[in-house]
Amino acid sequence: MTGVFETSLVVLALVLAFLACFATMSIAERVAGARGVAARAWLVTGALLAGGGIWATQLIGLHAFQLPIAVDLHVPTMLFALGLAVIVWFFVLWIAGGPRQGPLRLAVAALCTGVGLGAVHYSGLFAMQIVPAIHYDMRLVAASLAAGFAACWLTLGLASALRQGRTLQRLVSRLLAALPCAAAIAGTFFLGYRAALFAPDSYSLGAAAEDGTGPDLLVVCAAVAVLGLIVLMLLVFIDHARQIAEASRHAGRLELAVTPSEHIASQDPLTGLANRALLAERFAEMRTAAHASGRGFALLIADVDHFRALNGSLGHQIGDEVLREAAQRLAALVRPGDTVARPEGDEFALLLGDVADTEQAARIAVRVSEVLGKGMRFNDLHVQISTRVGFGLYPHDGEDVDTLLRHAHAMRQAV
Repeated sequence: MTGVFETSLVVLALVLAFLACFATMSIAERVAGARGVAARAWLVTGALLAGGGIWATQLIGLHAFQLPIAVDLHVPTMLFALGLAVIVWFFVLWIAGGPRQGPLRLAVAALCTGVGLGAVHYSGLFAMQIVPAIHYDMRLVAASLAAGFAACWLTLGLASALRQGRTLQRLVSRLLAALPCAAAIAGTFFLGYRAALFAPDSYSLGAAAEDGTGPDLLVVCAAVAVLGLIVLMLLVFIDHARQIAEASRHAGRLELAVTPSEHIASQDPLTGLANRALLAERFAEMRTAAHASGRGFALLIADVDHFRALNGSLGHQIGDEVLREAAQRLAALVRPGDTVARPEGDEFALLLGDVADTEQAARIAVRVSEVLGKGMRFNDLHVQISTRVGFGLYPHDGEDVDTLLRHAHAMRQAV
């Protein structure tokens, strides 16, 4: 006995897998950019939505895979598969939103999550309650697990690589990157169905049940996941549109020939960022807020290595372009309420609220290095820079801006 696929449901499952992959890449950016409670909230929300989307893809796939017998799904088993999908995607987002992983660690993570994705699929087949028990072609089972590894490896790697920036180019890159990820997930499920071998006299234990409460519950869970993904997609596109508009306005301000006199005292004329004076003002405001809330904050310093040599070899115009590009990348990285400044020369400062401890600040410092370390292209010229990043925590490392700056400089020298 063999099954056939309903084309319209297969297409719907593919679209849903695409949405889940795109959501994973978008949420990974939020996980990486958030801190403390906000980061954990994004992790949980992302796991519920994207993991639920993957499970809904499997549920639709089960309905698309039509056998010549009536089939009823075992609801507790399907809910177990839902929980498993959420756990797997929590791990995916935790890895993709964390510090940049090496190839070996990424491969190990992909292997673990790929096995988890395969477990979600085979739990769904078990939920069909087929008697006699389904047998499997182990070569196709291995192929489906390999596709699961590829799906998770692609998702983890691309989500990590594309998690910075909200420009139109990055949005299009994520949309395109979600296609092979969704195809690999579809491959996992398709090969898994083909691996299943049904006896000629097979039947489903629950097919004769008249109570429709269980299937209705599964449909409700799938509908909630799909609706959540659609809402998330809309919010992501709206946020990208807002960020692109702000970047355009910011670029326009940078191209002004003359800086308005009322901004000279507080803005760096080259990058449009806060200068040292405005940094001190923002520090005072954040210190007052910290006293009221009891929460600390961090001051990070990032220096561009060998900037004088870059200026000397490529010219001051390219040096200015490098500083402008670095300023825009850092401005896109921080949250509303944080401050990015250029106190002097090739030095940038980030004043970041709600940073709880040294470990959290260190992770942010790694992210700053990653963002600034990406290659820059100016016409046909490719420029690669490296940075040294140090940080100080208020009030642990100092209670005024100069003390924290000195601490961050000293720590930067030690990196």
